Amino acid sequence: MPRREIWKDGLLAIVVTVITIELYHLAGLILDAAVSDSFLSNFLAQLVFAILVLSSVLLIKQTALFHCDASLLKKGWPSGGLLIASILYFGLTDIPIILEATATPAQWLCLLGQAVLIGFCEEVLFRGLIQRAFHQRLGEDSFGSVFLAIVLSGLVFGCAHLINVDRGNGLLPAVFQAGVNAFAGMFYGAVYFRTGKNIWYMMALHGLYDLTLLISEGRASGQALNNILNYGGGALTGKVVLIGILAWGVIYLLPTLFILRPKKLKPLLDSKAEL
Repeated sequence: MPRREIWKDGLLAIVVTVITIELYHLAGLILDAAVSDSFLSNFLAQLVFAILVLSSVLLIKQTALFHCDASLLKKGWPSGGLLIASILYFGLTDIPIILEATATPAQWLCLLGQAVLIGFCEEVLFRGLIQRAFHQRLGEDSFGSVFLAIVLSGLVFGCAHLINVDRGNGLLPAVFQAGVNAFAGMFYGAVYFRTGKNIWYMMALHGLYDLTLLISEGRASGQALNNILNYGGGALTGKVVLIGILAWGVIYLLPTLFILRPKKLKPLLDSKAEL
């Protein structure tokens, strides 16, 4: 197969993702200006994003990403252990924060809905569309091809977060977020593959993680989302950003490689080779 054909689906998925994210970002800016309640405006922006994502899936006819093998999930769900542990940790530390939160019931619903939709949108785009496209074109019969697809989709996931550079946070916080999320995306991609590309499992973990993280950062008491994303404020330096990205890279890469160890990966590779 010509090289151009090998990369076509992956590039199409990336183009669709970029357009979808830009439209979502534009909708967010409009809603921020038009809606005074930030909880409601953030939820509505995420709802617009979800509609755009679902429309993209339908447009390029990739609804197969929602079909999953439950038996593979039963075998692979422990691979999400790092995320599960993080959710439990933040969930426990969130209890006193929740008790002191100032958010109204309606705002809590908006925050919950936003987290659920974040899980849906980001997993469908970056694992369901982009990573599946790379898997399909690079192959799934060797560790190298699987790992490359996961790395590429992780890099795209990280780069997508550079859009936060215009949230008033500056370049370095956005670069830090992008770098950390590139490695996080590789970890998510490994879990996604180990669970037989179960997008629903990844949506649930991603949404729950973001919810507990947002609460721990004070969002339920009115902390602005832009401030939460502004890691380190203006105190960040290039050296700090680089060290931080490398440190988080190790944290995410070690479990990623453990999840993809030959003993667990070989049965999946063999099953793909037989198709």
